[in-house]
Amino acid sequence: MPELPSPPPALAQPAAGGFDLADLAARSDAPDFRIGRPRCADSRPGEIVVCAPDPERDRLRALPDLPAPPPPGEIALSDSARLGAHVEANTLANGMTSNRVMVDVKIRF
Repeated sequence: MPELPSPPPALAQPAAGGFDLADLAARSDAPDFRIGRPRCADSRPGEIVVCAPDPERDRLRALPDLPAPPPPGEIALSDSARLGAHVEANTLANGMTSNRVMVDVKIRF
């Protein structure tokens, strides 16, 4: 029976003493791969630390005070006609807000 060829280097089993993540974490000079600052303290030997996610992370904050809308403006076009403008907001049936500028013309007769 012909002898099988040796496996390629990428498939060969690593030699004893190869890379192990557990060994990396145990070293004192190991780099810190955490993205954010940890919320909970590190545990000491014989201690169990239970740490929940931050409940404030997804909490909605109050909106800042919005400026008051400008006062309505009005200008005389003639002795009997005036042009005015004001802003208003209205909530539509689907819950969206419609912000609009309203322009009106007043004619006395």
